[in-house]
Amino acid sequence: MTNLRPVMQRFTTPRPVKLKAAALSFHRLFLPVWLVIGYLLLADTLGALLTLALLVAVLMLLSGVRPWLALVMALLTAAAIWVAFVYMLRVPLPLGTVFNG
Repeated sequence: MTNLRPVMQRFTTPRPVKLKAAALSFHRLFLPVWLVIGYLLLADTLGALLTLALLVAVLMLLSGVRPWLALVMALLTAAAIWVAFVYMLRVPLPLGTVFNG
């Protein structure tokens, strides 16, 4: 039978905190909050569909997804959310002044 003490100490030994990693995780923690605020500020001007596509693309690019895949997935995701809210749930989303006039 093996001694499990070294294995358990590996998981319980405190490790030094890297400041860059802590700062990065702090910014990543509040990124969704900033994106929701951005949606609230931009949806009336750009419209919900374009704003959703922009925010999803930003999230995907920051997550390391390839740009062409992020663009395609952002457009598909924004369209799916638009259809779900406008046609299925019957919740009107703003069209925006850019496209509505």
